[in-house]
Amino acid sequence: MTGASRTDANRTAADSLDLIRVAPRPTTPADLPDALRGLWSAAGDDGGDVTRAVTMNFVALARDGEMLTEVAERLMRRSPARAFLLTIDDSLDEPVTAVAAVLRCSGVSKCRDVLIEEIRIRLPQSWFSHVPGLVRPLLIHDLPTHLYVADLFGIDGAGPGDWTDSRELAALRALSDHCIIDSRRFRVPGVQLAAIAELRANGPPITDLSTLRLRPWRRALAEGFERVEWRPGTAVRGIVRHGESGTAAAILLAQWLEAKLAARIQLEASGQDDEPCPESVSLRFCDCEIVVSAGAGCLMLHVTVHDRCYLPTRLPRSSSGDGDLLAAAIDLA
Repeated sequence: MTGASRTDANRTAADSLDLIRVAPRPTTPADLPDALRGLWSAAGDDGGDVTRAVTMNFVALARDGEMLTEVAERLMRRSPARAFLLTIDDSLDEPVTAVAAVLRCSGVSKCRDVLIEEIRIRLPQSWFSHVPGLVRPLLIHDLPTHLYVADLFGIDGAGPGDWTDSRELAALRALSDHCIIDSRRFRVPGVQLAAIAELRANGPPITDLSTLRLRPWRRALAEGFERVEWRPGTAVRGIVRHGESGTAAAILLAQWLEAKLAARIQLEASGQDDEPCPESVSLRFCDCEIVVSAGAGCLMLHVTVHDRCYLPTRLPRSSSGDGDLLAAAIDLA
């Protein structure tokens, strides 16, 4: 980039890559196609070659614009994308749109790879009906499309499951190959998880980030069962203790245990609000007890049987942010 192009680009070295960040450029909804072409023109205005390295379309909906920017930043390093970052902002009367990009310089040549093309749209909820028609022509149609609905469940003034009746969200799902949600943000997890279970029967697959957060807990419980003598049909009782942010994950873990073991699981709220996962899970059957609890950066596994008590075992727990979990969900799709 030269001249004015360099004034709005910030070069950084990250992960041994030389990145060029093109600052957001305001535009209008009608001019978005021309604005995207303008990014490509600016990237090659010094005579260098520009190629697209993106591997997917990524459409994200949230009320927190900063969170979406952070997610796109993390996602870029694993899954380059054309990203539609849609922020609901009811303080606006009309949508505010901008485009931005991140490019990677390849060695000493002037060749640049576009890692992410961002279409940023802040809009009032009343304008949301126009979003599917705006997104559709801008998708790169030979690439998969992943839809991330971050926290529009139980929106202000709506019931906890009302989003499932939204024609606009249904239209976006129809444009997508895969939908990603985060039940940690649900306001009424019990009701909304049931609504998600119904939606899975129709439309593209749905991945819940809470399920990915629970993977270390499932592995820890599986390791605990390797130390006991288990007979199918054994009566199992358990307690999953959780804070407010971990309610959805606790419900999902309880449902998994009930499906796998036919266990009777009780949920116990701790009153805390700093863990997106359960705080502990304990299972009792015959003369055995398996307890997994959250420690500092780890999970602690305690196993007690009728004639011995094993030493506690430290196991890794997930420390991934939303961007890394999103990338993992996309890899699994």
